[in-house]
Amino acid sequence: MKMKLFVALCSLGMGMLVACSSEENQLVQNPSELLEDDFVSQVEFSNLLSVTTRTNPTMPPNKKTKGLISARIARKSKGCNRGFGLCDFKLFPKSSSVAALEQAVAPDEYLFEVVLDESTNTYEANMLLAKPLPEGTTVEMSSLKIDDDIYWVKDDVTMAEVNEVVVASPNSEALATECQVELFATETYKVEAGPILYDSALGDNGGYRIKLLDKIE
Repeated sequence: MKMKLFVALCSLGMGMLVACSSEENQLVQNPSELLEDDFVSQVEFSNLLSVTTRTNPTMPPNKKTKGLISARIARKSKGCNRGFGLCDFKLFPKSSSVAALEQAVAPDEYLFEVVLDESTNTYEANMLLAKPLPEGTTVEMSSLKIDDDIYWVKDDVTMAEVNEVVVASPNSEALATECQVELFATETYKVEAGPILYDSALGDNGGYRIKLLDKIE
């Protein structure tokens, strides 16, 4: 009887030890998740749709703009609904109307400008921050993570979506022309997987340069 009681107590003790060990493992794993999610909640991007007024109903915000890009800040590895990264993107003509873009850009997406880096003849999306990064942010934490290569393809489905913005804009003829030249003259763009480092020289609060590569191997 004493032996059975001893075995039972030992089994109970082992069970509690395993449970505690499991909880400790979760506590070790979860902080990194929480840190990234907490960081994302404190980062604020400058959304062109939020700073453009009705007195300036069409884009672009400046003469260097070659197009517009909408992007969701999230990571593919986290189901495209969490994390600090780029999950997908869409391109729009630079002179699209604000009203049309508000219908085309999802509430969880930001709108940024696309410019041409003349030194490399490469288009870049400038994702500017609306306020400085939180104090004490590490280089690793501040890097925008691209988990997998992301592609934009100028096919019928893509252009049908772009055309909805074109026909809904008062300057549709100008937009139709923009859809054939400069940024839209290329059939495919790729954003390569890897970390995008924070660039403090961009705008007033820094940001991220996303290269749209058209030379795809």
